[in-house]
Amino acid sequence: MTPGKDEVKRIHENWLEQCVYKPIEKFMKSGRYEVKDMNNMIYRLFDKKGLFQFSDKRENDIIEQAKKEFLYKNKRQYNAESHNELINVLQKGNKDVDGLIELIRNRIKLKTFLSDCRQVNRDILTEIKNQNYEWKSI
Repeated sequence: MTPGKDEVKRIHENWLEQCVYKPIEKFMKSGRYEVKDMNNMIYRLFDKKGLFQFSDKRENDIIEQAKKEFLYKNKRQYNAESHNELINVLQKGNKDVDGLIELIRNRIKLKTFLSDCRQVNRDILTEIKNQNYEWKSI
C-alpha cells in the first residue's frame, strides 16, 4: 500500500527532525560532528540552494582530501601503494572510483560548511527552517 500525501509529509518531517535538524543542532552546540548524510541527501539540498560557496583553492583542497581519504580507506583492501595504482585496480573491477570519491568529497564539503557556520556563529538551522525547501526533489 502506497502511503498517502499526509503520511509522506509526516515521514519527511520526522526525517528532517531526526536526521538533519537534531544532528546539526548538536554539532553547533557541542562541536561533535555526528551528521549522517546518507546518499549525500543533505549535501545535495544545500548545494541546490547555493549554500556552498568555496574558493577554487578550497574546492581543490577538498577534492585532494577526498582522494587521500579514499586511498587510505581502500589501499589495504586492494593491496595498492598509490592512488593511481588503486584507481587502476578498481577500474579493472568496474568500480565507479570517481563516484566513490565524489561521495567522500560531498561529505567533506558538508562538514566543512557546517564547521565554518559554527565558527562564525551562523544560525544555519534557522536559515534552513525558514526556507521552504523541497526535500522530495533531492
